[in-house]
Amino acid sequence: MSDTIIIKGKETADKIKERIRLATEKLALSPFNVRPKLAVILVGHNPASEIYVHHKSIQAKAVGIETQIHRLDENVDFDTLLEVIQKLNHDESVNAIILQLPLPLHLKPFTYKAMIAIDSKKDADCFNPKNIGLTFLDRANIVPCTSHGVLQILDQYNVDVLGKHVVIVGASNIVGKPLALELINRNATVTTCNIHTKNIRSITKTADVLVVAIGHAKFFDHTYVNQDCIVIDVGINQLENKSYDPALEQRVIQEGVEAVALELAREQDLTLDQAKETLHNLTRKQFTVGDVDFEDLLGKCAMVSKVPGGVGLLTVANLLHNTLILTLLQKKLNFKDFGLERRYIRDRSDVSHK
Repeated sequence: MSDTIIIKGKETADKIKERIRLATEKLALSPFNVRPKLAVILVGHNPASEIYVHHKSIQAKAVGIETQIHRLDENVDFDTLLEVIQKLNHDESVNAIILQLPLPLHLKPFTYKAMIAIDSKKDADCFNPKNIGLTFLDRANIVPCTSHGVLQILDQYNVDVLGKHVVIVGASNIVGKPLALELINRNATVTTCNIHTKNIRSITKTADVLVVAIGHAKFFDHTYVNQDCIVIDVGINQLENKSYDPALEQRVIQEGVEAVALELAREQDLTLDQAKETLHNLTRKQFTVGDVDFEDLLGKCAMVSKVPGGVGLLTVANLLHNTLILTLLQKKLNFKDFGLERRYIRDRSDVSHK
């Protein structure tokens, strides 16, 4: 049985964030005196969204980007949401805007209208039709965060998709469709599948690279892949932790992780890091898994990405990178002066984008 390489996104995400940090440090100095600002619109009190926005804010601060969170009531009407978006579009202090999804149930039918209402010049998620169109034409300065994260992970592991058969399961506007565009721009042979695709196993088993993004926990096991396949898991699913120990959680709250972990390490002959990992697994009500049955694929494919710790790290890093790029474009500053370039032009002999 061959070994399976476990794909992680931290190395590339850290490089992107360091590049952003160096650029924002320079931007803050004279004569620029600019600090990029990302506005986040959060509607309602979805726990997963709250955690995600908090996580974004922490990472943004670490690289020198200011976040401004606009919280709207769960029952807000669409016109009010639209007013907030338009206000931010016209606020010159705001360089980038994102609308945290999903929206509450009564606003879901208006999701597309809300997304396209964000000015393309401030569209950090790259959902505006103009920015998607530039991605289609291979002329984009910013690209969709998650789909490009998949390509960055492949680059990190020196996987060249030229001529390769890439199968994408999930044809969403956020991941599947833009990823297919970017792969085509890299001369891959792309097959997209959805819930209506017949005989899906017969398709996925032919893939050199399989990307899954359907939001169904642990759906894809080893029967969907071949031994040489590279599997990229974009799914994020929350499952109930059956090992959750509320009494242990209370101990950690009262005594601190370090003290409880030291005692656990002595009792079970563990290292301190192992004890902390055990505590982490026992004191959370839910845990995150991907669309892939990760353990089942080990030894059954060439590479597989881990959830969490894979593409998701690149999604946040690319969001921050897009915020920086949009800021430079708005201020009409030269990318190269900040250690950056107009990134996504494949044919460098074509200078018409300049």
